[in-house]
Amino acid sequence: MVESDFRCQVLLAEDDLVSTELVMAILSVLECDVTAVAKGADAIEIFKTKRFHLVLLDFHLFDMNGDQVATAMRANEVARGARPTCIAALTGSAMPNEIARCRASGMDEILGKPIDFARLRALAVDAFQSECEIHD
Repeated sequence: MVESDFRCQVLLAEDDLVSTELVMAILSVLECDVTAVAKGADAIEIFKTKRFHLVLLDFHLFDMNGDQVATAMRANEVARGARPTCIAALTGSAMPNEIARCRASGMDEILGKPIDFARLRALAVDAFQSECEIHD
């Protein structure tokens, strides 16, 4: 996806090991750098200290729901005066109430499980190209 030393930075919060490995495999094909955590609280803390092009949040994490994580991340962006990061939910049960909660929390996209490679690729490329000046 990227022909330089700089690559798309992705934060993945997923508590299912198989799902984590699948998403990481897809993102490695796209040459993304992935920071993976299993808890929403860990995702929030990492998000406060590092900029990402894309955040992927499992909707049903062990410690909190993805919409709660997204709400905290959006509040952090406002407090820092930062540009919004692309945040997407990962869910195997995209029920209307979950979709509404995702949208209300400020999420940009909702990806169903199993993950569609083409949709994830398009999302990563768009997120990277829209804010390619992010640096560690």
